[in-house]
Amino acid sequence: MNSSDVLAFMSAIPAPAWVVVGAIIGALSSLLATGITTWFQFKREERARLMALRRDVYLDAVEAVSALQAHIGNACDIEQPPQTAEISHHLATLSKVYLIGSQESVEATLRVSGWFTSTYTDLNQRRMKLNLLRKSLTPREFSLELLELIRSVTDSLTSVSELTANGILALRADLELLTDKESYLEITRRHNRDVVEGLERFRTQMESTVRNLPEDQAQRSK
Repeated sequence: MNSSDVLAFMSAIPAPAWVVVGAIIGALSSLLATGITTWFQFKREERARLMALRRDVYLDAVEAVSALQAHIGNACDIEQPPQTAEISHHLATLSKVYLIGSQESVEATLRVSGWFTSTYTDLNQRRMKLNLLRKSLTPREFSLELLELIRSVTDSLTSVSELTANGILALRADLELLTDKESYLEITRRHNRDVVEGLERFRTQMESTVRNLPEDQAQRSK
């Protein structure tokens, strides 16, 4: 069919039919435009809901990490009863990230959660053992054992510092909060060095005092 045949065919179509065709095309175009608009609106609302949910969950997760670090720091308090319920609560708070986080955030949170679980279990066992043995040790022996526990706690807080920092960076990326990664990590390292140096000075002074204690095998810790 050449162009003249097409023109002839179209000329044979009654004018009212063209009105109907035009109306159908207009309706379809309007429906398509409405569908596209609705889809984009839905995606915007879905994204807004996700970001709001992430914000609430991530804020709770960061608080949980801070609380877990405090529990690690308190592991050298041998008279403190096990904080199993609180630890479990904080770990459950972290697990919420698995539902709405990006793959990077989920992996980072899993690493942090696994580290806290294993480290707290180890330190808690050592703390409980020392508490049981304290009456069979001299004050000097007990103090030296306690200093070793404090050293382990200090080392643990040092090792987890960068792990948690990378986790927080992943959460911030999910929330689209711009962060200079290297600058943030350097601030974290500097703060960590200051804390560790303070703890080490205290531990060294205590160790010097303890090593000067007389080795009286008859005297036992109360």
